[in-house]
Order: sequence, then C-alpha cells, then structure tokens
Amino acid sequence: MFNYIGVTTMKAIDFKTVFKHIPTVSYIINNDDQYTVELISEAIEQLTGYAKKMFEKNTFYRDLIHPEDRQAVISHVLEATRKKTNYSLTYRLVHKDGHIIWVIEKGRAVFDGVNHIDYYVGMIDNISDYKMTESLLKNREALLEAILKATETLLSAYDYNDVMHTCFAILGKANRVHRIYYYQNSIYQGQQVTSLKHEWVTGDITPHIDDPNQQNIPFEAMKTFFEPLLRKAPYEYI
Repeated sequence: MFNYIGVTTMKAIDFKTVFKHIPTVSYIINNDDQYTVELISEAIEQLTGYAKKMFEKNTFYRDLIHPEDRQAVISHVLEATRKKTNYSLTYRLVHKDGHIIWVIEKGRAVFDGVNHIDYYVGMIDNISDYKMTESLLKNREALLEAILKATETLLSAYDYNDVMHTCFAILGKANRVHRIYYYQNSIYQGQQVTSLKHEWVTGDITPHIDDPNQQNIPFEAMKTFFEPLLRKAPYEYI
C-alpha cells in the first residue's frame, strides 16, 4: 500500500495563502514589545474554539495558556532564543468552552544578521489524544519538527517554486508517505481545470510530473476529488 499527500490551490503559489491553510496551527510572531501575532493559520479555530481574527495583531493566544504554565512557557522560549536554538515544549491551553487541551509547540527565533531577531516562526499541535502514549507522541513531535523545517525553508526562499521539492521531501519522510503532489487550479478554455506542478516520490513510485494527462484536468473529471475541497474539507479517496 502506498501513502500520498496532496495539495491543491486556486491561485499561483502564494506563501501566505498556503500558510494560513496548513492543518497544524502555524504562526509568525513579530519581534515587538508585545510579541504580537503577524500571521496564524486557520487551524487555530479548531484548536481553541475562537475565531482566527481574535489572534491577529495582538497577544490573545498568550491569555489562553493555562495560568500555571504561562510563565514557564515564556521563560522557555526566551531561554531558547538567547541560545539561538529551537524551542520545544508541552503545556495546557484553556479551550473556549472551558476544557483543557494539551499541546506541543515547536518554533524558533529567526535572526536577521548576528543578533537582531526578525520574527518568530512556529507550530502548535493538539496532543491531548497522544498524551498517554509515548510512541505516538514522538511521532507527532517528529512531524511537527518537519513542518517547522519546511516552513523555514519556504520563508527563506527567494522563489517558493525553487524549494517546493525540498519541502516535500522533508514532509514525505516525516509522514512516511510515498508521494506528495501539488496541483494548481486555473481557467483553461473557459472551464476550471487543475494541473500537476510539483511532485516528490520515493524510489518505488513512478512520478507523474511529466505526464501530459496530468495537465489541464477539468474539475468535472475529478468530482470525488473536488467536491470536498470546494467545501474546504480534506478528501480521502481509494
């Protein structure tokens, strides 16, 4: 059995658009006096129960950290920043409805020059279901590390197209999948179509990137694929 990851978008590659839709909570935080959130993915809504707009340009997320964990979280991030290393920690969040969520957060300060911090980039994942299972927790932690590494690669790239294969390789190996692909949607001869633009495969898989049949595929020919995507839901197809 082979495992795959797919990505499709209606626009040309736009990092902010892709970033906001990453399934795991992803963020970019400004290096200002309050460490305000510059960009955060829509997954924050499912994690916390609050609308994404509640977190942008302010410090609202910090208020959701359990009071008993808040200072330890801040101290850990500041210490890792001082050492110029990644931070990795688990702590509790208070959901909108009041229940407690265990999360794991991984991130780092990105330096512009020797000592000036440009911004912080990181990922947050709900590990409540994995908290009692060490092996599953390690798998989730490895996946989060890969997502963070891929995100940093994208952020540092002059042209995102140049590093897509590198990012796919990072994510593919961490997810233990055999193929990752990226389709770009557009209008062709008056109808909505999708075309394969980037692909990563393991050695056992035949790539499709050069197959002309994977270009300008009408939406109508892939209803099973597009019906959930147009509802902003993931698809599963066997």
